Amino acid sequence: MNHTRRAFVKTTLLAGIGAPALGLFAPNIARGQGAVTLKFAHPDSNLHPNHKMAEAFAGRVGERTNGAVKIDIFAGGQLGSSVSIATGVATGTVDLVYHTAGFLSSIFPMMQVLDLPFLFRDARSGERVTDGEIGQMIFASLAPKNVYGLAWSTNGWRVVETTRKVVRAPDDLSGMKFRIQQSPVFVAMAKAFNAQPVSLDVSEMYLALTQNTIDGYEFPLLSVVATKLHEVTKFVSETNHTYNAMALLGSKFKLDKLDPTHLKVLREEALRFGNDTRKSIVEASAAAKKTCQDAGIQFNPVDYAPFRQKVEPVFAQFRTSMGEQLIDKLLKAAEG
Repeated sequence: MNHTRRAFVKTTLLAGIGAPALGLFAPNIARGQGAVTLKFAHPDSNLHPNHKMAEAFAGRVGERTNGAVKIDIFAGGQLGSSVSIATGVATGTVDLVYHTAGFLSSIFPMMQVLDLPFLFRDARSGERVTDGEIGQMIFASLAPKNVYGLAWSTNGWRVVETTRKVVRAPDDLSGMKFRIQQSPVFVAMAKAFNAQPVSLDVSEMYLALTQNTIDGYEFPLLSVVATKLHEVTKFVSETNHTYNAMALLGSKFKLDKLDPTHLKVLREEALRFGNDTRKSIVEASAAAKKTCQDAGIQFNPVDYAPFRQKVEPVFAQFRTSMGEQLIDKLLKAAEG
């Protein structure tokens, strides 16, 4: 066999072997090139129902996109404080954030209207507002900061927890060192009750309660149990003062780069995530209350009327800062 013929045979054999090899590996290469990983941050521990719902959401998105969109979940401060992850979704360092309106309002001010105390009389009232025109207006206000609003939910009613004193009436809060969220609404509410507002990250609260750095706080019961604060809490006053709306937000920096069909899947599954978390929160809140009772925490019902009257100045303040038209529309929607 001469040199030319040997070269021809060698080339032909390599081509014959290479073709099926490329056929086997090309799909994997294509999948790898098309895969996008999204960072999803939320403030709760991995014991919280919200974390389980986030895992289910990530799984469905991955399955429906055939692995083209992968969602990595970072729970409880793994990507920084609550304020830093809220900032991250606007700057693009975090791709998806699920958090309370209270913390998100530090970056997206219009959200704070949802935390006005004693605004909602029941869960249906809160859902009517967030799923309706007000919710749409709030999500539309995020666009200039390069953020998409994907879904609304709730984290359960916020109630008052204390370590040394039972709160039965508004005046019982007077002078109390009270941990609040970093939000103008919560600062205004604490001051309306003559309490001393203290800003602490969730991770600092357990120690602060044991050292009497703070006398009380206001959390949904789910968060009390998930952060083990039921171990150092003695009293719960069932004020149900805040509906505790939560929002799932997405950064335009990453989401705009997704294939349109994958973005559609993400949006659809985000809405399902919101609805699923609402249902899970109801069941989990009842279980959390039992856990708190079993831990020896004393539960106290309250008369809402005196509390609602005490916070009237808060509504007046935000009618001025947020605009009368918005507040009037909000109140009308909440009342149904």
